[in-house]
Amino acid sequence: MYSSFSHVIKLRIILLFISVFFNAMVMPYVVVYFVEHVGINIASLMVFGVGLAGILGGLLGGRFGDKYGRKRLIVIGEIGSGIGFLIAYSASLFNEFLSLIIFLSFLFIYFFSGLSNPAYGALIIDETTTENRKPLYVVLLWVSNMAFALGSILGGFFFYKFSAMLFFFVGCSSFLSCICITIWVKEHYIRTNDNSINSPVISNFGKLEVYNQILKSPAFISIVLLSLLLALMNNQLSYYLSVHYVNLFNSAGYTILGFLRSENTLITVFLTFLSLKY
Repeated sequence: MYSSFSHVIKLRIILLFISVFFNAMVMPYVVVYFVEHVGINIASLMVFGVGLAGILGGLLGGRFGDKYGRKRLIVIGEIGSGIGFLIAYSASLFNEFLSLIIFLSFLFIYFFSGLSNPAYGALIIDETTTENRKPLYVVLLWVSNMAFALGSILGGFFFYKFSAMLFFFVGCSSFLSCICITIWVKEHYIRTNDNSINSPVISNFGKLEVYNQILKSPAFISIVLLSLLLALMNNQLSYYLSVHYVNLFNSAGYTILGFLRSENTLITVFLTFLSLKY
């Protein structure tokens, strides 16, 4: 099965593991990081703003990925994310917590991460066939969950004292992905002029009407609602429970969170194997 994947897909699997591993050491603990320094009310507004930045990046990434190509969007997204993490690293070196600068850096990070995500998804579609696409998504799920489990455990031990250094490592992983994509991935997507697009949906209804047509699909609405419910449950550990455990156990709360996240992730990996078997 693995041998049927192209070299681009194999590279994507390796880079996904590296990216998720380093991000898992940092991202799950950022909310607690802000709460400790600016309070829960301001931190909640910051998280909301960061979420909006990610949504905006995703919307623009989907549009520009079809207009300018997948590779260009991925490279821009990885460079932007890397710069954001290096800004957070530099601000974290000061004795006085520079909350505004770090908040702006995470706006930067989430926007550019959202910008590259649709391009990564489109790249997978471009580089796979109907035969090996489903096994690939299983592999990607397994790899990302294993990387998340390992990264969460290490982040639980090291984030409290070495958060600045972890920001630096995550930024370096983004630049590593950028370099690898630039060297080893060729752009196969051919840009088409807006007035020569063959899709009847786009040509007949226009760009805004496309979203209207998609929102009328029962299958799409079901997937969105299920994804929303899953996100609401999963994010309890990332937000409310994270703050609660750190308030109860102080620095040891980070370690407890790391083990809890890893436990959830390993259960997901195990159930993935069961889904393949049955």
